[in-house]
Amino acid sequence: MRKRNRADTHQMRVYRFRTYLKGWNDPFRLPDVLHSFASRQQAYSNALCTELEKRCGDWAKAHPPTAHIHGSGCAPGCAKTLDYARRDKTFWDSFRAWAMEQFSLFGLNWESGADVLEKFQRTLNRMKAGGGPPRPKLRLDSFSILHRYTSRYIPKDHPSTGGGTFFGKLFDSRSKAFTMERPGSLAFASNSRDSRRDRCILAAFGFDGHIIPLRLVLHRQLDDEAIVKNVRLVGYKENALGWVFHICFIVEEPKPVRSQGRTRAIGVDIGWRILGSDLRVAVAYDGHAHKSGNLELRLPLSFPTRDLGVVGVQQLEDIQAMRDRLVEQCKAKVLTVLPVKPERWHLVRHSGLLRMLFDREQNVPESAR
Repeated sequence: MRKRNRADTHQMRVYRFRTYLKGWNDPFRLPDVLHSFASRQQAYSNALCTELEKRCGDWAKAHPPTAHIHGSGCAPGCAKTLDYARRDKTFWDSFRAWAMEQFSLFGLNWESGADVLEKFQRTLNRMKAGGGPPRPKLRLDSFSILHRYTSRYIPKDHPSTGGGTFFGKLFDSRSKAFTMERPGSLAFASNSRDSRRDRCILAAFGFDGHIIPLRLVLHRQLDDEAIVKNVRLVGYKENALGWVFHICFIVEEPKPVRSQGRTRAIGVDIGWRILGSDLRVAVAYDGHAHKSGNLELRLPLSFPTRDLGVVGVQQLEDIQAMRDRLVEQCKAKVLTVLPVKPERWHLVRHSGLLRMLFDREQNVPESAR
């Protein structure tokens, strides 16, 4: 990775905005063009995992480990260690060259293919800190589609790092990569309901010759002169909610000016923990002393309310147990109308059952609903 030009005065920040697929009402499935592209990305990532595992096996056979015996002689109690030969730069250069040749085979352009390869490389780098190697994924539960802005979008004499485009140029542009309409003039004037509604704008994200219309919630105002390095359409699958989408911008902006004076602050750690007959929900720390009791927020394990009656930890466990019983009862009723019992039916929980009921409702004719 090349060095940033303004690393001492500017920083990279990620801004994520909730977005919705305009005109798409199935929360548990992706549009065909989006599913096809995301599947090709995942297939390419799986191919990288398989090829690397194969090459590592061949390397281990060609470079057997060297045994070292610690101790005197060859007594049974002597310690024995194996020293494995490290894969050299030639090994990784060959693998990267092979990986870049596979872009076209999986129908990926230089942006998407390189993005998957960089993510794969970051996973390998985390192995130094104790992480595991990347593994092939069997199901599609997340995706990330990138569009990178190169240096041709900003003037050559601009002091920004490498490429990018001004955030203001993304509004009402003719770009086939990404565009969005400019929010109303009063969208960020206040936090009133009308202002918040003006922040919901239309947008469009293009990839692989297709354009996906979006409804974007621009909940935060950004400077028109901010340098946008790239934009991503990110999606991941929630259990019961289906697919959730975001538009992410990586922006180069000036670092905040921090006060030089010494100021006191307090930190609050929020976390539930049962301590005797109380439930501790928060702990405060002022940076100088931490005395148990006077800086903790505790609640009783159960307390009466006017509307809900007695509320407490035991009641929450009873609600979860009741939910599990209702799920099993619903599964028993659904099983009576299914022609064939699905595989791993005993593992289906409320999210899978909700998706099955949604699919059955979509398949029923309008006259029979």
